[in-house]
Amino acid sequence: KTRELGFNNEVSRCVLLIRTAERTEVSVSESIQSLFPDKSKDFVININETDIVLVKEIKSGIENAQTISGRNNLIHTENYTIMDDCYNANPVSMKAAIDLMASTPVKSGVKRIAVLGDMFELGTDEKQLHYEVGQYAAQRNLEIIICIGDLCKNLYEGAKSVENTVSRAYYYVDKESFLDEINNIISNGDIILIKASHGMHFEEIVNK
Repeated sequence: KTRELGFNNEVSRCVLLIRTAERTEVSVSESIQSLFPDKSKDFVININETDIVLVKEIKSGIENAQTISGRNNLIHTENYTIMDDCYNANPVSMKAAIDLMASTPVKSGVKRIAVLGDMFELGTDEKQLHYEVGQYAAQRNLEIIICIGDLCKNLYEGAKSVENTVSRAYYYVDKESFLDEINNIISNGDIILIKASHGMHFEEIVNK
């Protein structure tokens, strides 16, 4: 089976082989494709049941994000830079978005803030999967981790379990509680990731 790829050879790219070690309830192929929806720049190819090839255009930090509403949509405002990724979420795409934030260089005093909400339809391991995402965010040294929703109490606990001097984690029952305190957390110049399953309606945070 062959596939012809046509792309600009003046742009740097990397080729990654992604191998699935074991079957999961989350489709790895769909998760990867959701991160890279622009098929003219990035190519996700299923080789067989366990192997996926990603041909990825390389840019630096959040400038790598695609500008599609709700899916890595990079918004530059007068005061902040927002990565709107609130269309969907699962552990794979959450960690990928966290990596994107962590790889973004910031000036002194600027915070990288992850506003994370519940991930739905993860099955019986949902609490543990949220906990592990929280741990991952703290290990990647994001300055502030905001956890919103019932399941994200586990994400908050995961973040708090990591001992470092960089990350601070906050928990809110719902987005309304967070919005009441948003001005006490976010400052001019901050870079903000907003990500959750679509049912959390985090577009209301983006529009705020």
